[in-house]
Amino acid sequence: MEVTSNVGSRAYSPKAMELAKLCASFQGLPEGVSRFEILSLLEFIGHDFGFKQTHIRYLARAIKFSSEKDWVPESFHPPVVWQSVMSIAIEMNRDERTVRRIERELHNLGAILWKDSGNHKRYGARDERGYIQYAYGVDLSPLAPLYLELKAHADKIRAERELWNKEKRELAALKRAVRSKFYFAELSTDELDELSPPVASTSLTEIREQFEKIKLLELAVDQFIEENIETLDCEQNVGMSGQQDKNVRHKYTTTNTYSSLEDTCNLEDNSKMSGETPQDAGNQFATAHTSNGLPKKPVVKFTTCKSKNSSEVEKFSTGIEHLKLMQLVNAASDEFKDHIPLHDRPLEPSDIVDAAGAMCHELGINRHAWVEAITVMGRLSAAACVLIADKNQYHPDNPVRNPGGFLRGMVDKARKGELKIHRSIFGILERRDFDA
Repeated sequence: MEVTSNVGSRAYSPKAMELAKLCASFQGLPEGVSRFEILSLLEFIGHDFGFKQTHIRYLARAIKFSSEKDWVPESFHPPVVWQSVMSIAIEMNRDERTVRRIERELHNLGAILWKDSGNHKRYGARDERGYIQYAYGVDLSPLAPLYLELKAHADKIRAERELWNKEKRELAALKRAVRSKFYFAELSTDELDELSPPVASTSLTEIREQFEKIKLLELAVDQFIEENIETLDCEQNVGMSGQQDKNVRHKYTTTNTYSSLEDTCNLEDNSKMSGETPQDAGNQFATAHTSNGLPKKPVVKFTTCKSKNSSEVEKFSTGIEHLKLMQLVNAASDEFKDHIPLHDRPLEPSDIVDAAGAMCHELGINRHAWVEAITVMGRLSAAACVLIADKNQYHPDNPVRNPGGFLRGMVDKARKGELKIHRSIFGILERRDFDA
């Protein structure tokens, strides 16, 4: 292929000389590749090579001006666009200076070269077959070797995106499976909820790190289920019986009746009704109702039935009995106080509990953790723990970053009999008085 030497007066740079060598060895695009595929790749990953939208828009017009015959090895002449700067400026709705700046930037990116006439005029002609006879203007032949670089990079990006989507789907499937195991084991899912789902900006490394964390949680819950499988199976089978038969006489009724929880064997009311404390009453109420008073499915726990003559279960104190309701209100944050309902009556414990239930949603504490806290320590104690978690978000030294995890820690302390709610409330009140 004959390449006409540059007879213009444009100053050459090392970049221009390098591109001139590429143009001299121009052999067209690979077989079966259309010139518009270059444009498609530029729109896809051109920004990774430094191409701006104005560059791509310019090249789109230039590529459309050329012909497919300009990009084949049989072409006598490289693809040259001989549109004048003025006509390009009119089509792009830009001034001529801007067009010349765009061309310089494209030249520096290795996308174009100039084939100048003696007076830098742009003109050209085609023969009757459609091939270029002669042309002076913008030479697009550097786009042919650039196509190979664009294609390799695009293939790499597509492979990475396919792998990203694949591992994202695997992560979502694993998370669902582990969550179902947590529900079966009646464990808190806060640690799963704290893991944010992947978004477009999430890297593949972050997805893999989250996958490993969930795998560790799965190993832990599998071990827990294996160690407690008999108890869990019994709990899952409670109340699971066939439909009651019709027209059959039964010794015992098959009609399901609602229990007031006064006849259950694991409550202390059977041994000493008169000795019931507010905390015990809260525990009983929590097993049958939610914080808003709606019925829910009780969480069944198997305990040894105690007769009236057996010794009472050893009680533990959370410290709530040392506090007055107004002390809780004074220790609460303004956001918590906004959720306390207003009534034409004195403040009641249920008002604090309702406010805590509403605050759980704002703090990101899930329903399972809230109900577990109520079941373990009673309604008012659980509400006080939520109040403390909310208030200590603004602690000057040790702010609470994860209210759900903070509540779980207090539940664990309550199980061990180590929870001292009154000390936390007194500390908040002292800090408030000091700040005042």
